[in-house]
Order: sequence, then C-alpha cells, then structure tokens
Amino acid sequence: MFVLSVLLSNQMLMQSSLDKMASQQLELQRTEIQNLVSLPIQRVGVFLQVANISIWPEMFQCLRTVVEADAAEVGVHINTHSDSGDISALKNHVIALQKWSNESAGHIHNMSVHFSSTENVGLDIGPFLSQIQESYTLPHTDHYDVVLKMHSKSNDEWRRLGLQSLCGTKFHVRAILKNFATKAELGMIAPVGTVFSAVTPTSDIAPVIIEKYFQHSATVGQGAFAASMPALQNLFELISPEHKDDAVPFAIAAGSMYWVRYEDLKPEALVKAMPQIQGKLTRGYVVDGAIEHAIERFIPSLILRLGHSIAHMPSAPKVMAVYFPQFHTFPENDRFWGQGFTEWTMLQPDQRQGIRKPLSETHGGLGYYDLSNVNTRRLQGDLAKSFGVHGFMYYHYWFSGDGVQNHSVMSKVLQLMLQDGEPNLPFFFNWANEKWTRHWNGASGETLLAQEYGDQAEWQSHFEYLLPYFKHANYVMVDGKPVFAIYRPGHMKEKLRPMLELWSNLAKQNGFNGMYFVATVGNFYMEFEHEVALFDAGYHFMATCLKCDQNTQAATAKDLPYVREHHQFWGAFTGFDNRVRGGSTSLPVSPPMFEQSLERSFNTMGTYRQRRLPDNYFFAAAWNEWTEQNVMEPDDTYGFQYLQALQSALENITAVTSV
Repeated sequence: MFVLSVLLSNQMLMQSSLDKMASQQLELQRTEIQNLVSLPIQRVGVFLQVANISIWPEMFQCLRTVVEADAAEVGVHINTHSDSGDISALKNHVIALQKWSNESAGHIHNMSVHFSSTENVGLDIGPFLSQIQESYTLPHTDHYDVVLKMHSKSNDEWRRLGLQSLCGTKFHVRAILKNFATKAELGMIAPVGTVFSAVTPTSDIAPVIIEKYFQHSATVGQGAFAASMPALQNLFELISPEHKDDAVPFAIAAGSMYWVRYEDLKPEALVKAMPQIQGKLTRGYVVDGAIEHAIERFIPSLILRLGHSIAHMPSAPKVMAVYFPQFHTFPENDRFWGQGFTEWTMLQPDQRQGIRKPLSETHGGLGYYDLSNVNTRRLQGDLAKSFGVHGFMYYHYWFSGDGVQNHSVMSKVLQLMLQDGEPNLPFFFNWANEKWTRHWNGASGETLLAQEYGDQAEWQSHFEYLLPYFKHANYVMVDGKPVFAIYRPGHMKEKLRPMLELWSNLAKQNGFNGMYFVATVGNFYMEFEHEVALFDAGYHFMATCLKCDQNTQAATAKDLPYVREHHQFWGAFTGFDNRVRGGSTSLPVSPPMFEQSLERSFNTMGTYRQRRLPDNYFFAAAWNEWTEQNVMEPDDTYGFQYLQALQSALENITAVTSV
C-alpha cells in the first residue's frame, strides 16, 4: 500500500491558511489510502549492490525515493564487497533514513535494513543471489511482493538511465507499484530500451547499449546469448525444469537493473540451487560466458516462460514549472506604471467571465501574495513538491542600452531565495531577454528598458552576477555544467556566439565543466537557426509552436524534426489568456484536458526507446503567470485541480511491454 504525503513544515502549519490547506490535502490522502488499501503491493524490497562507494550518493537518493513513495513496508538489503573500504558513512545515511521513515508523521510504513558483505565474485549477480537467500530466510510471515535490484554500474549514462527509469522520483516509483498492483501478468519492469531478445531490432534499444554492443547490427542476433546457452539450460534444469524446453525465446535485461515480482524469481528453488551456483561465480571482471552472465539472462527468460510479461518505464519526468518572480514592488514598475504597481494591480479588478484568480487563503489557497514574504515562497515550494513539481525555472532579467539604470531588474525575489533558501527546490534561470515596451508583448510601443546586449565587459559582469546562483546547492547541473536557458536567442544576433563562448570559458575558470545552454523552442525558434549548434538542448515552450503543430493539445508528445539540439525536453501549458494585459487571445485548457495531455505525453515517452536525455526534464508553463492565465497554483475556479492533474498523470504512467 502506498499513500500520498503532504510535506509541510511545523512552522507553516502554525498559520491558519496552511491549516486549511493541510486539512484539505489530508482528506485527499485518506481518500487515496482507501482507494489503494486493497491493492496487493504491501511489501517492497530494495536490493542494492554497492561495489563502488563513490556512487553511493546516487544509490542513496534512489533508496530515499522508494521510501518516500510510501509502500507499507520497505526491506532494504545493502551488499558491499569485503574490499570496499570504510562504509560507516553509508550505514549512517541508511540508519538515519530508517529512523525518519519509521518515526516521521504521516508515514505509516516500516523500514527494515540488512547490511552484508561478500567477496568480489560474480559482479553484481553474486551479491544479488546472496540477498535473495538472505531475504528468503528472514523470519517474515510473507515475502516481498516486488523487489528493486540496483547496483553501482560503472558506465555513467547507463547507470543514470537505470536510476531515472526505476527510482527517479517518488511519483515514478508509485507509478511502477501501481503497474504491478493492477497487472497480475506483469513480472518485471526495466529501464526503457534495456530488454531484448535475439530478434529485437537494435532501433528498440537504448543508445548507450547499441554503442557498446550493436553498432553495426540491425537486430540483436543469437551472439548475445550463445556464450551463456549451456549455463542457461543448466539453470533451468536446476530451478525450473518444467520450463527448460519451452518454445519461448531467451531474453536479457541488460545492465541487470529492474523491478521484479519476487515470486517470479522462484526464490525457494533458487535458494536450494545456491550451493551449486555460488561455487561457479567468477572473481573480478569477465567479458561474457560466466555463470553470472547466464543468470542475468535466466531471470527475464524465466519470467517469460512463467507466462508473465516484461515491461519498461521511461526516465522519470522531472517537472520544471516556469516561475514568474513578479508580485512585489520594485523601482522600475513604480517608475513606469505608478507607485505600488504589481501584476495583481491588473488582475484583481478584472471581472470578465473566465478570468481565474488566486484561491483565497480562507479556502486553503495562496491569495494575493507578496513574493518578498519568505513564508509565501516556502509554501509555494511545499505545495509544488507535494504534487510532483520537481523544481522551478525562474525568469531572469538583465537589460543594457540607453536609459537602463540597473542591469538586473525584478531580482529581489531571486536574491531573497539565495539568502533564505525558499522555495527549497532545484532551480535554474531562463533569461527573458526581450526589451520592455509600453506594450506587454514586447513587439512595439515606447521602449521602457532597452536590450542591446552590451559588450564583452558586460557579458562578464552578467556572468559574475549569476555566479553565486550557479554555486547554490539547488542550482540544476548537467554533467557539472550550470543549466542556463535563453528565451529569444535570435534577438542577440551576432553577439550570441561570442557571449556563450565567453561564459563557457568563465564557467571552467570557476570550477565547472562549462555551461549547459538551453534554447526556448516556440513559434520563434527558427530566428537563430544558424547558431542553433551553440545550444546543448531545447525545451518545448507552451506545448511548442502551436502554429506549426496543431496536434500537440496541451503537452508535446514527440521530438520535433526541426529542432536540432542534442537533447529535446518536452513540455505542457495550462492555458493562455492575455486579456488582462490588454490582448485578445484566449486558449483555455481545463484541468481534465491538462491531465489527458500529460498522460499522453508521459506514456508516449516509453515508446521513445532511443530518446537520450541527461534527466527527463519536462517544462510546465507556468507556475504563476497570472496575467496570462497560465497558472498551476490554486485558483478560485478549479481549486487544486491543475496540481492534482499533474500528480495523477505522474502516478499513472503505464509501463510499456518490452518483449
């Protein structure tokens, strides 16, 4: 059984508005418990084989997400090699997590921990067999329902694919558990693109595996199984003789990272055969053909011969909500629009039909807040985390040219976040680099703040201004590079390339591996087509190029052929209505449409077996763009429904059958 958690601090709960919100969410939590109490997933095992202690932080984060997913009982089995060195820090982390799990309010499950150490034999399979034996002989009334097997694989990309697909977020773990709970025939869930048989086209395999084993092959071929065939047949004789001659092809879950139904391991027969198997395990690294390689193929092959299916999950969507740091007073707004002006000034008096406004505090919402208030930002962070928002992409403003008195505008909220840490979420910046005019669309009218992009000295000043943010523990990195997006790269023209090159060099001088630049993919994407190679990725903004692709609904569900960056991040939006700003466009997206579009997008990810991403960031527009009615925060029309739609879509991703 797994339930919803509401993570609100004690300090916040003292406020009346948060009491109301907590009450509302606890009622949702109780409803979810009632819905799931009859599901058969009661006990979850996490089997970690940690040969490389340096990878432990990633393994621990995986473990933590499983625990936070709220299974009724979690049994943790951690194996290290006898020559792994000092593992006291590892043990301390796990014991602290166990204490938190068993004692924290709102968590109704128990967590047990079992440490073991073995010789360096059988790669990750040897320790895994020991963990199965250990778990089977423990004095439990029942054994585990499902088990997660994860090991400290040395290939960074392959390991990251496993971690993100199997335990990337607690919401993804819940989706995996729901798949097992609702599909009795499901025996295993593996990372996308890692399960195959001899006849599988290599186009259905993850790129990192193709590059290692199948660069010049159209299909996998029998060679992937030939060296292990005699040992495979022997394993079936030992463990499941009734299936040794079944006309079912052998399969492999490459990398041996997966969730598996415990009974499909045939643990009783496997434990009985253990003495014969363990004596054949090899020491050190063997390319292929050893008994451990045969077991790697035996387990998924056994599942298929039991009549069960093997499916895969995409990397967990990590939702980055676009965040507008307005809603407080600052000098430029006072100068241009009048003393005390904020965007609430336009929204609050608007009485037109269909205009959504903030849900009041008396009904558990945020009301017309001031973002300079730390409690408001703390609540935003807690609210976002509770419903599945991974982090925020903040709009960042930097101007230059005639009449600009201050390069950095609307920066107070971000500076406060740097000081007080709220909202406490992963974040990065998107440079909203349009000039400001008397018209809100940035296209015409009197120029209020110029945008001429300066020279090398200014580019360096801009970088130095951003450096404290890049060094913040919550700033999003890709391969040791700070992530930085630009809204309209085409506006920079000939200054784009030299500025980005300078920033990459400055980042390296400050201890980073460079910069990870992200382009905004929208109707204006082709403005900078000659410089597109400067960017590492593109993110789909407002469901991307609505003029180009009318089938996107409210979320993208495919890579776009005209986007040429190495990585494409998909996205969604909650509607658009700029009437408050004096426009005439209205593109409403109801919460049910939002949820349906998200489900379509998230489920399609599993069919893109060769989609290559560092993390599966997904861009939701927007968290709080109230004057464009592009909002996920609670509103007076739909309450919490947009956030509930997001959480529901994240927790109901369907595993895609692999073989």
